[in-house]
Amino acid sequence: MRLLYIAGSGRSGSTLLDLLLGNHPMISGLGEIHRLSLEPETRKCSCNRTIQDCPYWSRVIRAYTSKLGVPIREWYRYAPVGV
Repeated sequence: MRLLYIAGSGRSGSTLLDLLLGNHPMISGLGEIHRLSLEPETRKCSCNRTIQDCPYWSRVIRAYTSKLGVPIREWYRYAPVGV
């Protein structure tokens, strides 16, 4: 898994870019990923499961914590919070 972090000011087109890139079958647009770490036990995915129970996000969290070498149960402490 490769990660490309695109940041932009409000109304700069970063959301549009995220949506356009996210339409490619090999790209996942994550939107405002920093919000995932807010209230991690109750934050829900669009599949209506919590982030930690969602099949997609649990794979992302495992890969992310493995890459960083941090405990999986503390993933939200290492989530990006802004630039």
